[in-house]
Amino acid sequence: MLASLLLEHAQVPHALGLGIKELKTNHRLSLVEQHRIDQILNSFFLMRISLRFLVEQYISSKQNRNGFRGLIQTQCSPVLVAQNAAHDVAHLCNRHLQYFPDIQVYGSKNDVFTAIPTHLYHILTELLKNSCRATILHHKLTSNIGSGVSPPIKVIVAGGREDITIKVMDEGGGIKRSDLQHVWSYMFSSTPKPELSLKEPFPFDHISQFKEGECGHSFSLWGHGIGLPLIRLYARYFGGSLKLRPMEGYGTDAYVHLHRLKSSSKELFPDNLGKTIQQMGFDGRMCTGKIPWMKKLADTSKRPNFKC
Repeated sequence: MLASLLLEHAQVPHALGLGIKELKTNHRLSLVEQHRIDQILNSFFLMRISLRFLVEQYISSKQNRNGFRGLIQTQCSPVLVAQNAAHDVAHLCNRHLQYFPDIQVYGSKNDVFTAIPTHLYHILTELLKNSCRATILHHKLTSNIGSGVSPPIKVIVAGGREDITIKVMDEGGGIKRSDLQHVWSYMFSSTPKPELSLKEPFPFDHISQFKEGECGHSFSLWGHGIGLPLIRLYARYFGGSLKLRPMEGYGTDAYVHLHRLKSSSKELFPDNLGKTIQQMGFDGRMCTGKIPWMKKLADTSKRPNFKC
């Protein structure tokens, strides 16, 4: 019953993505409205991740898999997860665009930590899809160009005493500075129309679909712009982080930091309009001083503790 319930609601992110797309098409939203929508969706998806994790943890705990405690793997190798993600994204990219860049994974397979491999797989899959798509489009590669022409995408895994850090490097042209402040918004998408994409069903939730050797076959290469903000929530769920360091005209470096210690941080979201407007003023997206009622709202509370 629980498994069927998870499957029944598996395409909720896709449905919300379509709704966001329709909303942007039919309505002109202000910056405040967009930020409030991001706040609501962040809260919704975070609660959804928590609920689905609890249900999947209960279901998986009855399977008694070796090395696992439910969904949690006590000796998870991020290098192996990255290799699985790279293999599946390359297969997916080849099916959609008849070409895929070389994805190179660096690190020690013996460097392990306690983690949820499905969460890590989902994060890396989304980052690699973005990198592959950007690399191919930036270098205008087609099926007539043989393998090895495009610059490789590199995944570097480093293990420290406190953190596991994964760096995904590409040469896909980077991100414009004017777009960088919007990439974490559900209302923003830089993906072109999927003219070269095969018409395949949108993927189900990764947790329900994760099987070694089969991952990625049902994933779509083109999304609705909710991928990056969603995987940042997965990274933050146990106190990690996801950061982008783009260089326009060259490429983008994405950093995933995951705790290998038991301590974790608590994510905070703005809980009222005053904090929303205040944060937008700090971000440079709005000049709150010119409008009296906005200035009054922005001055009612201290600066929120946001993590970028």
